[in-house]
Amino acid sequence: MTHEAKEMRQAWWLSVALVVIGALGVLVSLFGVAHAGEPGDSIRGQAISWGLDILGPVVAALAGWALLKVGAWLKTKTQNEQARALIDLAARSAGTAVRAVEATLRPTLKAAASNGKLTPNEGAALRVAALKAMKSDMGPAAAELLQKSLQLGRDEFDGWLGRQVEAANLTLSSKDLGLR
Repeated sequence: MTHEAKEMRQAWWLSVALVVIGALGVLVSLFGVAHAGEPGDSIRGQAISWGLDILGPVVAALAGWALLKVGAWLKTKTQNEQARALIDLAARSAGTAVRAVEATLRPTLKAAASNGKLTPNEGAALRVAALKAMKSDMGPAAAELLQKSLQLGRDEFDGWLGRQVEAANLTLSSKDLGLR
């Protein structure tokens, strides 16, 4: 079970506890333990007092439950916004890495090749160079946060980053970059 799922389960149990406490408050009010009318109170005054005794715990329980739900929603919203920003950073970093590899390494490798075409090994070397450049551009802290946000293992995360480099390669219309 993920950390977020555990937190959601705890929030659910806390909201259930608040509702149960509110219900117990209502039961106590109904049986007159919480409020014993003063002698001489009017029926109308006793009815209002009794109504407040019932509604008070119910409103408190509902307010507590609502606050928990709003808190959980805000936390999820913040996490989603952070993940979106990190994914956008990864896409920008992939584009920067592809442009850097195209401008520096690719011409050198193509010039060294006898027929002007890259071999599969040279293409793989370009992919590795682009992935390293992307990670460097993102920074280790952002890469770690993104990996945690996506809930991926190390190898899965490297594969995801590689797909971002491939997508940037296609987006930048570098037909013969060798990163495919």
